[in-house]
Amino acid sequence: MPPPGSGNLDLTVEWTFASNDVDIFIVRGTAPCTLATFNNRTCGFIATSESATLKPEKLTINNMAAGAYTLYVANFGSSDESVAWQIVLTTGAGASRSSLSSSGVGGPVRAKGALDRILAPR
Repeated sequence: MPPPGSGNLDLTVEWTFASNDVDIFIVRGTAPCTLATFNNRTCGFIATSESATLKPEKLTINNMAAGAYTLYVANFGSSDESVAWQIVLTTGAGASRSSLSSSGVGGPVRAKGALDRILAPR
């Protein structure tokens, strides 16, 4: 049984150009990353989906505790993008799945390069 106040979070991010590599990052808190902490992977990611080929990018976090979180969508491609995202939270009896489908976060992923800015949604 999931802890009280928790739920399963399903995120899907879609973008225009398949040639761009778009990834998902979740952090606890509201706007906790600076450009430097994002690029050097020290801003406290709790889950990521960093596939170079998956389109749309998807992330599932089971038994996620209630609280404030920030979603970062990173474009590691060579052209500007438009993105759309869907976030579905399932709580209560529907939040009983037991597997976690997300990529782990390790050290810096320099093969993708560094981001040059963090933008707020428009």
